[in-house]
Amino acid sequence: MEGLEKALAHAGVSLDIDDLDKDSLRGAEDIDIVYSGLDNIMSNALYSTTVKAEEAGISLRQAAYVNGIERINAHFVKKGFIF
Repeated sequence: MEGLEKALAHAGVSLDIDDLDKDSLRGAEDIDIVYSGLDNIMSNALYSTTVKAEEAGISLRQAAYVNGIERINAHFVKKGFIF
C-alpha cells in the first residue's frame, strides 16, 4: 500500500489509501481468473457462431453444431487421425 501511496503522491494525487475500500484494491483471485477466461471463451464462441450462421444462412443452433463438428474434426486431423 505504501508503494501505491508514494506513486500517487509523486503524480500529484493526494489520496489516503486507508479511506478506500480495501476490497477494491485486492488482486485477482482464482475465481476471478476463471470467470475472465470463461467470459472470453463464451464471447469467442458466440462470435464464431454468429459469423457461421450469417455466412451459411442457417440458425444459430445449426451454426453451433457445425462449429462443434469442425472443431472435433480439426482436433482429429491435428492428432493424425484422418478419415
